[in-house]
Amino acid sequence: MTETFTTAEGRAYVFVAVDHCSGEFVGIHAASGASRWEALDPIRQGVARHFGALDSVRRRMIWNRRPDFALEGSGSVG
Repeated sequence: MTETFTTAEGRAYVFVAVDHCSGEFVGIHAASGASRWEALDPIRQGVARHFGALDSVRRRMIWNRRPDFALEGSGSVG
C-alpha cells in the first residue's frame, strides 16, 4: 500500500498485488480509506484473472474466513 494526495479528491490509498515469484502484476485498487477489506481487492482481481470467477458460495467461504481459519458462524477453531 502507498498513500498519495490529489488536489481534487484529497488523500488516496493505492493497494497493489504482485506475484513475487514471477514479478507479475496481479491487481491494483485505489480507495479513500485504508481498510483490510480495501486491501483484499487486488487479491480478488488476481484470483479472478488466474483461476476464473468464483461462484457466490465459494466466494463467501473464501473471503469470510476468520483469522483462525474457521468459517464465520461455526463454533470450530482450527
